[in-house]
Amino acid sequence: MIVDIENYTIKEWVLFFYIYCFIGWCIESTAMSIYLRRPVNRGFMYGPFQPIYGFGAFIMLFTTIPVRHNIILTFIVGALASTILEIITGELMEALFHVRYWDYSSVPLNFHGYICLWTTLCWGALTVFQDYFLHEHVAEIVFKIPANIRLIIISVMSVIIIADFTLSFKEAMNFHVFMDKLMTLKLELSEKQKELADKQSELLEKPKELLNNTKGLMEKPLKYAAKPLSYAAKPLSYATKPFEFAGKQVSNIKNSESIEQLKASYVSLSERYNFLSDRFKAYSKRVIKAYPNISSKKYGHVLKDFYKKYNLQNLKNTIFDHIKIQISSRKSEENVT
Repeated sequence: MIVDIENYTIKEWVLFFYIYCFIGWCIESTAMSIYLRRPVNRGFMYGPFQPIYGFGAFIMLFTTIPVRHNIILTFIVGALASTILEIITGELMEALFHVRYWDYSSVPLNFHGYICLWTTLCWGALTVFQDYFLHEHVAEIVFKIPANIRLIIISVMSVIIIADFTLSFKEAMNFHVFMDKLMTLKLELSEKQKELADKQSELLEKPKELLNNTKGLMEKPLKYAAKPLSYAAKPLSYATKPFEFAGKQVSNIKNSESIEQLKASYVSLSERYNFLSDRFKAYSKRVIKAYPNISSKKYGHVLKDFYKKYNLQNLKNTIFDHIKIQISSRKSEENVT
């Protein structure tokens, strides 16, 4: 049955929005919990709400008003409208936080990793399910609630959701700040490591140079001793050479001290990096669990090091990749038998 939605009040729309945010959270959290085989609080927010599904439900309902008596057109319009919402949301979130909370890059027929044919088809199916079945029952439940009770529910939920969204937004911004600091420290560590390697290489070359020059120094006084008296002064000039090489030795000692300073600086930077990584791990625990395939163009190498250091699972493979792996392994087993 198709429900008329043109006469809803703003309060009723607000309550519908909250309900669909919750339903969306239930659907996605359940699907990811089954896929990962562990409980997952899937969502940008702390509480059981997924705003993209609230907005998605609104778009499905509004855009399909002209075609809602045709199930095929309802499917097509709902799929396209919701897909546009998903790509806009993905672009905005990456522009704000410099991370991708979802990534379909490894899924066939995807567009820039934000959307893919599979999710578009799912949006179309959800539109049909919502317009022809779900919304009827949701509206029935809402209108059974007395108006004054409905207002209290809306007020309480508005306070909770606004506070939750504010905290979640702040957490996402801090997530970006943490990664920015880690990236800066990582670059400094790389520079220090290169500088240290260059200094050590330079210090190793000095003794070879000193040995070659000293060998020449020992031969030249004997050579000039056999020359006429006009060259008799030459050995004296070469007699001062050891003092020059002594100066080079002092320079080598200074270089050695410089290396020790570089080592101390490198150790200090490493300690800061490890300390910040530990803080980042504690701080980002909820986000990493909710979005285990989170990725970033800007901070990709930092996230990679982070996952490697703490032995965390980063789900680069999608469900499609796992299906392919299982099929290929079964084929291998069949070939063996």
